[in-house]
Amino acid sequence: MSAALSTNSNCRSYRIAFAAISCAVLAIPLVAMQLTGEVSWQIGDFVVAALMLLTLGAVIEFVARYVSGRALRATAIALTLAGFVFAWAMLATG
Repeated sequence: MSAALSTNSNCRSYRIAFAAISCAVLAIPLVAMQLTGEVSWQIGDFVVAALMLLTLGAVIEFVARYVSGRALRATAIALTLAGFVFAWAMLATG
C-alpha cells in the first residue's frame, strides 16, 4: 500500500513540475515581447505552443505508464522529446 501511495505522490510531483516548466516556456516569449520588438507572437502562437506542450506531456505520461522496460521507456521518451524539438524548430523558422 505504501509503495502505491509513494508512486502516486511521485507521479503527482512530476506532473506539477512539468506544468510549471510548461508555463515558464510559454512565459519566455511573453516577457520577450515586452522587452523587444523582435519577438511578435499572436494568440494563435501561444495556443499552438500550449497544445504542443500538452501533447508532449500526454505522450510522456502514456509512455511512462504503459511501456515496460527501462531502456525502451527511456528510448521512447527521448524520441518523443526529439520529435517535439524538431516540430518546434520547424514551426519557429516558418
